[in-house]
Amino acid sequence: MEKGEQTPFAELPEALVEEMLSKSEMVGESLYTAFKEIQESKERIRRQLQDENILKKDAEV
Repeated sequence: MEKGEQTPFAELPEALVEEMLSKSEMVGESLYTAFKEIQESKERIRRQLQDENILKKDAEV
């Protein structure tokens, strides 16, 4: 980074930046868990939608 160039965090209080960074791992883990649950339930939901004739192929729409 060139001298004089500022980061987006340059004007934020250091304590706030530290707090945000310390919570970023927790947020990442929470997002990972949510995406994993969606991925694991995808087939079950797809089957349920097909059984109820809610999910259609593009050509059928």
